Amino acid sequence: MKVVPTILCGGSGTRLWPMSRSFDPKQLQSIIGDESLLAQTVKRLLSHDDCISPVVICNGAYADQVVQDLVSAGAAPSAVLEEPFGRDTAAASAMAALWVREAHGEDAIVLLLPSDHYISDIPALHDTVTRASIAALGGYITTIGLKPTRPETGYGYIRRSCEKMHGLDAYPIAQFTEKPPVETAREYIASGDYLWNSGMFVFTPSVFLAEMRELCPDILSLSEEAFASAHKHCADDVTVRVEFRPEAFKRIPKNSVDFAVMEHTRLGSVVEADIGWSDIGSWASVYECLPSDESGNSNPSGAVLTDVADSLVLSQGGRSIALAGVKNLVVVDTHDALLICDSNASQSVKAIHKQLESRGERSARLHGPHTVAFEGYMRRWTRDWFFGSALPFWAGVGMDEEFGGSFEAVDFNGAPMVDLPKRLRVQARQVYAFAHAYLMGWEPGLAAMRKPLEFMLQHYKRDDGGWISKVARNGDPVDETVDAYEQAFVILALGWAAKVSGDPQLLQLGEQTLRFVNRQMRHPMGGFVETLTGAPYRRANPHMHLLEACLHWVELHDSEIAREISYEIYGLYRSHFCVNGLLREYFDENLKLPVAPDGPERLYLEPGHLIEWAYLLRRYGKVHGINDDTIATLSGFAEHYGVQTATGLLADSCTVDGQIPSGTNSRLWPQTEAIRFWFDRDATGDKARALELLSRVKDSYLTFDDNSPGYWRDIVQSDGEFAGDMSPASTLYHIIGAVEPLIGKPSA
Repeated sequence: MKVVPTILCGGSGTRLWPMSRSFDPKQLQSIIGDESLLAQTVKRLLSHDDCISPVVICNGAYADQVVQDLVSAGAAPSAVLEEPFGRDTAAASAMAALWVREAHGEDAIVLLLPSDHYISDIPALHDTVTRASIAALGGYITTIGLKPTRPETGYGYIRRSCEKMHGLDAYPIAQFTEKPPVETAREYIASGDYLWNSGMFVFTPSVFLAEMRELCPDILSLSEEAFASAHKHCADDVTVRVEFRPEAFKRIPKNSVDFAVMEHTRLGSVVEADIGWSDIGSWASVYECLPSDESGNSNPSGAVLTDVADSLVLSQGGRSIALAGVKNLVVVDTHDALLICDSNASQSVKAIHKQLESRGERSARLHGPHTVAFEGYMRRWTRDWFFGSALPFWAGVGMDEEFGGSFEAVDFNGAPMVDLPKRLRVQARQVYAFAHAYLMGWEPGLAAMRKPLEFMLQHYKRDDGGWISKVARNGDPVDETVDAYEQAFVILALGWAAKVSGDPQLLQLGEQTLRFVNRQMRHPMGGFVETLTGAPYRRANPHMHLLEACLHWVELHDSEIAREISYEIYGLYRSHFCVNGLLREYFDENLKLPVAPDGPERLYLEPGHLIEWAYLLRRYGKVHGINDDTIATLSGFAEHYGVQTATGLLADSCTVDGQIPSGTNSRLWPQTEAIRFWFDRDATGDKARALELLSRVKDSYLTFDDNSPGYWRDIVQSDGEFAGDMSPASTLYHIIGAVEPLIGKPSA
């Protein structure tokens, strides 16, 4: 026999909070013993002679942790089927049967079981699996019924027939019953004909799928469609990852395998088992599974107990714990949450978790950014939001179908703000964003890129090679200033548009713009002018974006003029922009700090720019083979002095002595620059820091009344309240830099 253990690793197990979280559930926690419940489940089965490497069905948010957990336990799965969201056990069972049929054939045996149960009698389990597998090979869909030990009202029951099936150690199923009242449960136990429904099933794909086709054809047909369209890949040559497309998966009706199949099939059978089983459904059941001392205390964490009886004490928080003069308590301590309850009230923990989740407490959802589960959750959420919501929104609603180009912004209802003029930088940034998204694997990106590109080419270009700054919605000029900041984004956009389209004319146009800036926008004191018509101050920021654009051109097109400009701007940074180790923003004509500025803000630092420069300096070093010694100073100052205490978000500005002025807001773009920098730096703790800030961005900027529509808020005040009334299109350029290191290419 070939038995394929197929583990249902869904559910959140919130009755075991705070160890179990919504996106870091109990099956992935080491609650009983040193290994997770999932690892223990798999290893119990792999010691059976007929069981092969397992298949795991789980939420895609923690698929990475599932793989890591099992690999670490020496029980690598052969496949992980990653659900975008739960559709109950009927869909999961169908996917299990479809995968096992594809991978192992029609007559392999599927052993479908939960990941989070505890079983103490391994030989009895193996005997049960063998008996159930023989029944499955006989053409039956077999469930494992557990001999009840008490009148439990929290489980479903199976009434078996009195006589075993011919030649099999299994009974026909007479009836499934739902969770009964206690008196009925007592009657069930007294009759001897009732077993607990364990949720474990054994069948061959051929039999099970045939029954589904007869009993629930809609579930099966839509499951087959979702299975056929799933993205399958094998990154480590061991585990196949099957990622289901959300749009296909959500069409599958939500139903349990009990209701959809088992209560109606004529091929049901049940094998009776006594295997030392617990569903680990509460802290009271955990207490029952753990050894106790002479006072009835289960204390695997070694807490100090004085005059304590019949209590459970577990700790993962690293703190010293002591109890005195109490009994019948459950104490569970983690790094960020503590539960204390009467052992008779352990079923109330689910309600506690629900209340914490409704308040937005992170301790209800995840253990924190240092965990694989958190990273997996954020990767899946970000990928779904970026490719499924943000890009389609800005490529659709965000485009002006009447006059062309991209709208400047939308309001918080997602409606385009049609009266705003269209800045050149917005069109150029959207060209870059969609071209970049296309190379990340988002196929509509190429067509989306052409809309702002065509509008930009038609309405902003001057005959001398420069570009004007702003036009009305219909393309009529509004501001014909030639601004160095705007030219930088044209250069960036044309470089990427030429890359993805292969159009040599775009390449030539980009080179022409580079030459225009290099010749026509030079300042006699070095560097480049703000505009061709002059400005009261000179700024580092346009130079930074010119440096950024030139580095892209060196990498994309090996441009010599871009290389020379990048050398020059780096030199200006070292000689003028970086003063005493810190980037300054405003300068006079000679690139000296202004002696009598017209406001204190001219001398402020911008934490977002400090980090943006730090990232570009590292990128410059990779392109040109140098290491800049100011990167740590720039980033360290921003990280230490530039973060709002109340919100944990980067402030828009701060003073040279590290003070954040009263009333300073936090725009979205500095957060994205910090996320990108930390992902790229990848020093100890940096990934966790990036994930933590990305989670804050998700909650503070990208979410509207529990929905994430693909646009964003732009401003959060220092007290955490929102400000502003628009979602600027230009922020998509920043967001791509933040999310690409995490999500890479889309799943399909």
